[in-house]
Amino acid sequence: GYENGHYGVSMKIGEHALLPKVRGTPADHLVIASGFSCREQIVQGARRQALHLSEVLAMALHQGTPNASVANQRARIGWKPLAAAAAATAVTFAATALIRRR
Repeated sequence: GYENGHYGVSMKIGEHALLPKVRGTPADHLVIASGFSCREQIVQGARRQALHLSEVLAMALHQGTPNASVANQRARIGWKPLAAAAAATAVTFAATALIRRR
């Protein structure tokens, strides 16, 4: 979607399932997307702010509330807890993958 000529294709793909689902999500529910491009597509196509999983985990560590503005929540998140939350997520996914292989 970021290269010339790809925006239209990107938005058509988003309209297939992602964007209608996000638009149908209540405003007080968090929208979580791991990829930068997905989060940008959600902002542009559904006018909702999506959070990365690590941001949501950091909010939980700091007892953030989903009802507060996203900008306010992001401003209160420090880098150390964010890094810790991301590391914990990565370890969890890696452990799950190893367990499933067995």
